Amino acid sequence: MESKSIIGPICQCKTIDEHKDIVYEFSIELIKRKERFCKTSVGWVLREYSKIDRDFVTAFLTNYEKWATKEVVKNATKYMRAHKFADTANKVYMR
Repeated sequence: MESKSIIGPICQCKTIDEHKDIVYEFSIELIKRKERFCKTSVGWVLREYSKIDRDFVTAFLTNYEKWATKEVVKNATKYMRAHKFADTANKVYMR
């Protein structure tokens, strides 16, 4: 049975930084799931976080690269194109 993710709306709120711990825990669980939508939602969340904390996004992608898909990395690094990790990640995941 596929599950749906509701983590995205949290990142649309104005107090996104206040929810970092909760988002991190949910993202860990979702990135490990097989369902594409769960993984995609993590990429969307990380993309929003990249606007305020690139190190958070880089650390998450590094720690959970085993489960990250090309789509996750592409979404997560959308606003980080000049960031060092984005270039490295895109080379690794876009093969």
